[in-house]
Amino acid sequence: MIASEYRYVQQLLLEEAAKLADAAVRQGVARAGSTPLASGVAAALRAPRRFADATFGRLPMPGPLRSVLDTTLLAPVTALDELAALVPSLAARNGSSSNGLE
Repeated sequence: MIASEYRYVQQLLLEEAAKLADAAVRQGVARAGSTPLASGVAAALRAPRRFADATFGRLPMPGPLRSVLDTTLLAPVTALDELAALVPSLAARNGSSSNGLE
């Protein structure tokens, strides 16, 4: 009986410690992501996608050729653009991390 109560308390403490660690990391990522340096890096990561959309994106191409362009040539550009959006999504709170360090 005592062992099961000990396990329950241990599990509860571990869950709360994980929630606090998650909140601390999200808060740090949000703080780092809102700096001018982070904004500059995000703009630099998004620039190739904007250039590709302004040039290749406006060219009239048949569907199969457009598909090849999107999946092969523009894949690195798309990855950089998605990377720029990663920090804000990491810092965002979801329902399970709503009770944080506030």
